[in-house]
Amino acid sequence: MPHWGFDGGSWWFFWIMMLSMIFFWAIVVIGIIILVRWLAVSPGRVPEQRAADRSLQVLRERYARGEISKEDYERMKRDLS
Repeated sequence: MPHWGFDGGSWWFFWIMMLSMIFFWAIVVIGIIILVRWLAVSPGRVPEQRAADRSLQVLRERYARGEISKEDYERMKRDLS
């Protein structure tokens, strides 16, 4: 009749279970960290390149509406690039 205590040859089962639990909780913690980082990047935050593209678009719109002169447009465009 097998003996299921922690004596003799059953220690390997204990260590396999301990390592499995550590691995499981490591995956859970990493998943939570990834989720928090993903949620932290809100739609209001714009990467630097997209912000520059948006700035040039606003500049073009202002020039098209006649709010700024051609010289101002060229100067501001050069500054943004």
